[in-house]
Amino acid sequence: MRFQPSIAYPILSLLLLLLVCPCNDLFGQRKDDPLSLFEESGSGVQARMVGVARKHISIYGGLSLPEGFYSAFMEDSPAGYANTGYAVGIDGSFPMFRNLGVAFTASHYANSIREEEYLTTLAHRLPTGTSGELTTDPWRHYFLAAGPYISLPEKKVTLELRTLIGATYANAPEISFEGQDAENNTVIDRREKASAFAPTFVFGGSVSYPIWQSWAAFIKADFIFASPKLNTTHVTQSDAGFLISSVERYNQSVNVFVIGLGTRFEFGYSKDQYIKVPDRPF
Repeated sequence: MRFQPSIAYPILSLLLLLLVCPCNDLFGQRKDDPLSLFEESGSGVQARMVGVARKHISIYGGLSLPEGFYSAFMEDSPAGYANTGYAVGIDGSFPMFRNLGVAFTASHYANSIREEEYLTTLAHRLPTGTSGELTTDPWRHYFLAAGPYISLPEKKVTLELRTLIGATYANAPEISFEGQDAENNTVIDRREKASAFAPTFVFGGSVSYPIWQSWAAFIKADFIFASPKLNTTHVTQSDAGFLISSVERYNQSVNVFVIGLGTRFEFGYSKDQYIKVPDRPF
């Protein structure tokens, strides 16, 4: 079994660092700040607090990097043979308190098949000396998720972290092979497409910066975890009477790490009557 290398883990470590670091340490302390909190007036303490979260709707696009069994190649069914793909979606957040609220995402990601690795594994199922061409569709997945988030605006930079729960509609691709064996008999192998729903968990965050009036640009990173139970038919046959037919039922990991860029529209604050803040200057 082999797995595709991933940059997800160092980026996750960075997000965790951002979460545990105090905002003043993260973005730097003003030169005129006193050394001790007790030397400040009440207005000075208020000035050092992080800003108030804003509502926003955003769109993004980026890379989906397959993780674990989704990217693995081996002879057993759970191997996904997934290659690096793309991800697109719509995100949104609605603060309920000063910096806490509810976030959601409606997204799609797709990953092509690593054909060379799949053919290497398929060779063990085909008659000796068989050669030919592989035709594949990509993996395609659609998911909805919602959950709590925290937003930490500091000057013009806003850090957001979120944990979402939802559902994924996963689509396994049809994979077809056609060729000839050593005796020039036609050999056909077909793995039928399959689809299923699965619970989904999303952990991630973003960093945004204003670009014009109520618009901001952002970079995001999300871990997406889902494992649908797939049911597919795999048939191998040849003109010489060779036939293998199997029904495969298995849980397929479709975990990915998504890193993307996007833009968002900010349009309001929480309904807390005790918070009055001016529009963000730019």
